[in-house]
Amino acid sequence: MNRNLQSVLLLLVGGAVMRIAIDNSYVEYVRSALRPWLLVAGGLLVVVALICLARENVSRLSPRGAPITLTRIRRTATTTRGRPGSRCCS
Repeated sequence: MNRNLQSVLLLLVGGAVMRIAIDNSYVEYVRSALRPWLLVAGGLLVVVALICLARENVSRLSPRGAPITLTRIRRTATTTRGRPGSRCCS
């Protein structure tokens, strides 16, 4: 399961929790005193899902958003070392 699908499912679950808390059908599942906690939990799920969706899609769009790994650093260092005319290691 990819991360976008996980985020969408998280968004749907958070929205469902908020919906049952708003239209008072939550009383069939939990005590009526838990309504504020359901609203907070649903809101947090929605916010986390939106943040995850935004981070995943921004990192896909921008090439600079990709994480720098040791393999990438080594590959860059080895490819620039042997080029003619480069100022490194001359």
